[in-house]
Amino acid sequence: NAKVLSNYFNQNVELVVLENDNVYSKAQAQQIVNNFFSTYKPEEFISIHDGGKEGARYVIGRLVTKNGKFRVYFLLKQSKGKDYIHQLRIENQNAQ
Repeated sequence: NAKVLSNYFNQNVELVVLENDNVYSKAQAQQIVNNFFSTYKPEEFISIHDGGKEGARYVIGRLVTKNGKFRVYFLLKQSKGKDYIHQLRIENQNAQ
């Protein structure tokens, strides 16, 4: 759900979703992710690896959709005691 996910977006998000690759406002990022989920309906997310340090964490996972598999990476940075998504990448699993 892009609306729920966007609650965790920082005010500006570095977003790489297929052909979209830029820094977007929270509202723009929500729309791009919503469009992605409309085309690629999520079925399962599997966390493969996570780590980080105090104030910054990352997660790498695999997103299975009805129309393909994707590698997902997101970076969380802490601000005012809350984690925000600072960077989100959704790349085709077959991409080099």
